[in-house]
Amino acid sequence: MDLSELTFKARALTQEKFAERFSARYLVISLSHPTRDMEYRTELVITHANVPTTRAIVTHVEPLEKSDRNPYATRILVGRSRNCDIILRASNVSKVHAHFELLEGGGLELVDLNSQNGVAVNGRRLERNVGKRISIDDVIVFGSVPTALLDGRGLFKLLHG
Repeated sequence: MDLSELTFKARALTQEKFAERFSARYLVISLSHPTRDMEYRTELVITHANVPTTRAIVTHVEPLEKSDRNPYATRILVGRSRNCDIILRASNVSKVHAHFELLEGGGLELVDLNSQNGVAVNGRRLERNVGKRISIDDVIVFGSVPTALLDGRGLFKLLHG
């Protein structure tokens, strides 16, 4: 999603209207070495009760949703490969690094798919091939790529500054 357009909408709408319009879950992604020609930068300060504060540049925001590139009905794949739903172009992210499992009732579970560099949620490394229930505002690191799982309200707060 285009960060400058999202930020414009966050500043033009109330938090209620923004959250209503952007009601999905979003993965806010920050690459440690963003390209120099990025035309828009939003600083993400990742905080969680058990995680030290991390400052990073948000490079993009992805809705956490399935694409037609992956054949699994209840899985949202994350990795470097083109058949992943969320593609992270970083050398320390495996081709198919992890997946989000869509649970009945709208919940989410995250599974590290035996990746080389692991997945951490709120500072704790996941056991490989074992699902971990995750929630809005969780901080997730794929390899060394920090992300945050946000809803529309959290995205509004991040972009509105």
